[in-house]
Amino acid sequence: MFNKYDRVKIVDVPDGNPELYQLIGKEATIIDVDRDYEYPYEVVFLDKKSQDINEWHGIILFNDRHLELANEPDVELAKSEIRELINSLWGKKTVHVNELISTLRRIERML
Repeated sequence: MFNKYDRVKIVDVPDGNPELYQLIGKEATIIDVDRDYEYPYEVVFLDKKSQDINEWHGIILFNDRHLELANEPDVELAKSEIRELINSLWGKKTVHVNELISTLRRIERML
């Protein structure tokens, strides 16, 4: 069993939808646990593409067999996010504070 705020890696998906197989191997953080249901775990993915897929499908719920603990920080993904942030800031005269804070928090969760 997992707990709220555990960092997990997706090892299987609950649906036969081929698009969801892109989520296998991706890391996420458990943001809600409701043990009264067969699929008790709601997660938020660390990378935007996976989170977009998750939201497109109406917030996918997972159970124990779909997840495993992810103990190692994802340094490469954090570097990638930093590069994207630098590229998005390049040439802009102003940056929305919420966008900057959101990206920095995502990087912090990765590390």
